[in-house]
Amino acid sequence: MFRVFVLLLLLGGLAWWLHGEQTRGRFRQADSAFLEILLANSRDRFVPDASKNNKVVFLPLRQSESTEFAAWPPEPLDYQMILKGAMQFTPSVIVMVDPLHWPAPKPAMIDELAQTLLPLPAVVMTATAAKDGTEVVADSETLLLERLGSLALQRGESVSLLSAENALIIPEPALLRVADPSLLPLNEAEAGVPMLGVRAGRIHPAPALLGAFRVLNIPVSSASVALGGGAGVLSDTGFYLPLAEDGTLVPASAISPKEQNALELMTVAMVDDPDQGIAERMGENRVLVIGKDGPDNGAARKQAHALAHALALPQVQMLGGVIQYAVWGVAGLLGLSLLSLPREKALKRSLVYLLFGVVACYLLFVLKTAWFSPAVPACLLLASGMFVRLFGRKPSNLANE
Repeated sequence: MFRVFVLLLLLGGLAWWLHGEQTRGRFRQADSAFLEILLANSRDRFVPDASKNNKVVFLPLRQSESTEFAAWPPEPLDYQMILKGAMQFTPSVIVMVDPLHWPAPKPAMIDELAQTLLPLPAVVMTATAAKDGTEVVADSETLLLERLGSLALQRGESVSLLSAENALIIPEPALLRVADPSLLPLNEAEAGVPMLGVRAGRIHPAPALLGAFRVLNIPVSSASVALGGGAGVLSDTGFYLPLAEDGTLVPASAISPKEQNALELMTVAMVDDPDQGIAERMGENRVLVIGKDGPDNGAARKQAHALAHALALPQVQMLGGVIQYAVWGVAGLLGLSLLSLPREKALKRSLVYLLFGVVACYLLFVLKTAWFSPAVPACLLLASGMFVRLFGRKPSNLANE
């Protein structure tokens, strides 16, 4: 009985101390490594759910309709009229895939367009690598880098990404100050959609990925990226996006965004009762992706498809609260049960219990995409095994009883 009392005090004190360490994030690396193992063995479960394919609406600015705009490429007035029409349907997030930068002489209405963006809850704006012969802006790069959110590199080499280390086309400063900037590298591959870009040695989300973060209220600082084999983006909130080794995504063909002609939205703000077909396609609280569309402009459509794919994926749930404490309690009870064993068997039995716990956690993840941190229960089991190994009863004492 004395050993039971001492071991109970030991486990209680250890659990209290470990709880404090876990609250301070001391086990974050261990938990991330364990979760990465679970994800690496369950990547085939992360397929988009077709029933969730209703959040993204793509608004193409079609090159074939270029004469209907004030100019081509579209000017600030065009974007302002489209956004005013879109605001009638209260979108949750707007993703502007084309960099809103115009060469000198600057067109009118840039400041007015920035004012239009202010009431919107979240706007993602894009900077992209410049092609040969394209005018670039170097003065705005400092502002861009200050506002770009970066992802922590958990594993792999960032040089394997499709880098945008050359000159960038950066949105106008007035627009950049009222939006969340993203980085879209030039992608020569036909199949993969780039979800990450590199600038000054840091990894930044592409428009589709940043749009998903804004929809799900995920801070960019809480996300990390693994590259190479088993590549993917993972956030502390449970968002997980499997990627190819080079940071690209091949969206599922069964998932695609709704589509609404951007030109039709220009007249919506002028009427009291918009067309029923437009209202059905736009819905409410949708994610709008706006960009040029045509033979020479396919990035916006690809980003919209990738965003729809990302938002339809299942979420990873980390179990906490009562369930977490229940797991700790089970680990403590199993640790106390080791007192009934001979000293030389206690540590081996605790390792067996630990193995069963890992298997149970893996099965839970496979069945429910949920998991719990193994750090505290593993420490409790190992501490129990060590205690019984050193201070447990000898085989002769067990025989006498």
